[in-house]
Amino acid sequence: FLSPKNNNCCSNHKKISNVDVHADQNESHRNMGDSVKANNISEEKNIDIDPLAFRNHQMMESLDGMELNKYTALATINAEPGLADALHKSLKQCFENAQIQGYEKGELLISTNASSKRSRYKVYHGFSTYENNHGPKDDGNSLRQRKCTTSIPGKDLEFVSKAIPEILNFAELAEDFSGMEIFCLDILRQSSSGNGGGKEALFGWHVDNEGERRNVCLSVIFLLTPHKTSMQIRGFQEFVYQGAGAGVAFVSKMVHRSCYAEDSTMKIAFFLTGKFKSWAKRTQMTCLCGLIDLPTLKNEWVEQNWIQCDTCGRWCHDECAKSLGKFDEEKFY
Repeated sequence: FLSPKNNNCCSNHKKISNVDVHADQNESHRNMGDSVKANNISEEKNIDIDPLAFRNHQMMESLDGMELNKYTALATINAEPGLADALHKSLKQCFENAQIQGYEKGELLISTNASSKRSRYKVYHGFSTYENNHGPKDDGNSLRQRKCTTSIPGKDLEFVSKAIPEILNFAELAEDFSGMEIFCLDILRQSSSGNGGGKEALFGWHVDNEGERRNVCLSVIFLLTPHKTSMQIRGFQEFVYQGAGAGVAFVSKMVHRSCYAEDSTMKIAFFLTGKFKSWAKRTQMTCLCGLIDLPTLKNEWVEQNWIQCDTCGRWCHDECAKSLGKFDEEKFY
């Protein structure tokens, strides 16, 4: 058996069929870059600390029932790459349909058949007032941002899913993971070079629970394309998404930023409200397939060996580990 090293990786696996569950927009207008003397924190040592990073670490220590990786302050949630690719293609088609209909500012056109004789459609726009982004600070920044971002209210998710059913796989994954409700979602087309996406969809240090989103508690972001991209919680290590379907969950009030995105990177971000579920029993006492105890013939499993994650210490059935986990030489995670 392999021994645990930290609390990342498969600590929140849930489903064996569709998804492998594992655990940026509105910016804080406070100064995100200053450091202060820690005289009021440490009387023995006069050291410079980052107050926002310190605040993030304090939140990590005070979380009840939510387990985040101690190095990244994130929980990872991984969907199958095929599901991510299907959603990406459907969204891309809706963006193209909007262009065909004459929309020129990056709109998303959702059209559904209300009956055999008529159809309903809605057009969703991006935001253009979020200045804390990676793009050039010129007069065209807001227009470029609008073209590479899309915001959808959570109440419209049912309507959108009629035209793009693949989106439900990710919405349900975010809700099941947290036990919370989706308040809104964003579609981000990112590129650090500005090609095939926008620098303006990459954001500097900020929090997600401000303005109209002040009640948002949890942010869940999935990568839909097989591109290299990364983000970071302030005071913790940078996190690199591991391919299409890779996702992260984190506390919305933690200060974080976008780091990098290859050309044509697309992500979908869900912002949730409500109270956290207690994840401890589900994440630590169950296999990836959701079963708590050793498999038996009664529940149509044959007795089999269990294997322990080398990263988080999570135990799972050997067969589930082979189909849903990853093996690197002698390590499983």
